[in-house]
Amino acid sequence: MGKVEIFWSCTGQFYYDLAKNALARMAYGLSIELKQDCIAVLAVSPGFMRTELVLKHLGVNEENWQEAEDLSQTETPHYLGRGITALASDPNVMEKSGQVLKVGDLAKEYQFTDIDGRYIPPFSI
Repeated sequence: MGKVEIFWSCTGQFYYDLAKNALARMAYGLSIELKQDCIAVLAVSPGFMRTELVLKHLGVNEENWQEAEDLSQTETPHYLGRGITALASDPNVMEKSGQVLKVGDLAKEYQFTDIDGRYIPPFSI
């Protein structure tokens, strides 16, 4: 079984950290229970998402987000979707069951980019 990544309280946001840890443990626990049925269970961790709310908060939009330096390493929801699509297409996905996978790592492994052609490295705090 794969490595279980625990996020602990690294952001100073207790409930956010609690939710992240709960999902990591859920993926691990369910992966054990569903292994006999050949069902892979994974947690996929996106990086800093460039959502409508984030854009609005910084006073930019999808057309001019590059003007905000804070958004230089952000990714679109499509990046996450491409990672999940790659996993769903991987005939060896069971080898990853129970793990927390970062989208940036998946992009490197499966050779995909965000919709603007950029590779965004794995997010870490």
